[in-house]
Amino acid sequence: MIDDMDYLEYKGYKGSVEYSKEDDCLCGKVQGLNKALILYEGQTLDELRKDFEKHASVL
Repeated sequence: MIDDMDYLEYKGYKGSVEYSKEDDCLCGKVQGLNKALILYEGQTLDELRKDFEKHASVL
């Protein structure tokens, strides 16, 4: 359960939190980027958060 938080936040970046029924995993994308599409995924919320932070840290 993600509570009322439907996004992740790291170093000023926000990322969506979604569930892919087709892939049976959590996924998301970094919000507010105009020239890039950054996606991340995980089987658990902790994995999703770690992948998001890994991708957001290189922006």
